[in-house]
Amino acid sequence: MQYSPLITRVIWLLSMALFSVTSAVAQSKAPQKLYMFLIYHKLNPGLSIQDALPVEREWKRVNQAAVDEGKLEGWYMTVKQFSSNPNPSEYDYVTRIVSREMAIKGASPEAMTRIYGDSVQAKMADLQKETG
Repeated sequence: MQYSPLITRVIWLLSMALFSVTSAVAQSKAPQKLYMFLIYHKLNPGLSIQDALPVEREWKRVNQAAVDEGKLEGWYMTVKQFSSNPNPSEYDYVTRIVSREMAIKGASPEAMTRIYGDSVQAKMADLQKETG
């Protein structure tokens, strides 16, 4: 099938316009670097991951406040469970913190006060003691 010269030109111009827009969008969105910090946790003998969950829920509240403020990209906890491997491992679970900077920035004092009220210092001291 043969197209008229006008239709061929219109198709060519539309193709070039689409290519230009696609190239401009691709160039304007440079990939953003993200850094992931891994914190390996080993539970004390006799403790299970169920014993660690209440402490990690508190850390999640603190880190989520930093995520909400844009200081962190995310916070995740990964449990390692090898039921078929009887050998104990070096760690039981991993906390992953994702940031746009090569630093872990915490939540602002205002966010911490919203979470814990006047007991911020005591609560943070307890969390530090619990996790070492």
